[in-house]
Amino acid sequence: MKYRTIRLFFAAAAALAVSAAGCSNSSNDPNTGAGQYAAGSDGGQDGQQQQAQVPCSQAQLAGILVALNESRVSVTETASTLSKEERVRAFARQIVTSQLEATRRAQSVFSSAKIVPGESDISQQIRSSTMNEVAALMTKSTADFDRAFLAFEIIAHAQILGLLDNVLLVGAQDNNFKNELTQVRSTLSADLQNALNLQLQLTGACGSQGGAQGDAGCVTEAGAGDAGAADTGAADTGAQDAGYADGGP
Repeated sequence: MKYRTIRLFFAAAAALAVSAAGCSNSSNDPNTGAGQYAAGSDGGQDGQQQQAQVPCSQAQLAGILVALNESRVSVTETASTLSKEERVRAFARQIVTSQLEATRRAQSVFSSAKIVPGESDISQQIRSSTMNEVAALMTKSTADFDRAFLAFEIIAHAQILGLLDNVLLVGAQDNNFKNELTQVRSTLSADLQNALNLQLQLTGACGSQGGAQGDAGCVTEAGAGDAGAADTGAADTGAQDAGYADGGP
């Protein structure tokens, strides 16, 4: 069941990233590399042309990775402080440690490639969503905090994986940058599995006693499907601000 759930997350995240991927204010930047993602207009209608998302420059791709790293540290530092469950705190501390190391590696890669990270709609959306999620987590009761945090982590990890696969890895041109993104992806995939396992330990099967779905409930297969809806960006699990890729034009 959990492996089927992971596949649903990946499919939902990929659809979300492809449908919304794009960076504004980069049309004059010759150093672009994310490719152009069609907005899906019907080419069969007279005089109608497909609208293309603005591709991300290398600087903007780097800025997205920086924002993702900062986001994961911010949310998990909050959990490591506020959670009363040692397994959740250990999970959060592990992510903080790995993300700080990833940040150091990324800085070295950008320095070597002479890439200065820049902002985009996507990186700005990541930061905005992170602020909202941290604020929301800080309002949770002790009883609800861990499940709300894990629900957010599961959906966010799936969406970030989609963003990596469909925007960052597609667009990165420097080999060392690509290698770093591949390493980040591997870490995220393992963290997603750990979050799912931890959620199962804490809540049991979704819908069973202690695992009822709700604002702080566990993420079900239906919830994973909701995470891929382009108009919502997340399941109704208290993680509605996890729609990182919604910031495209």
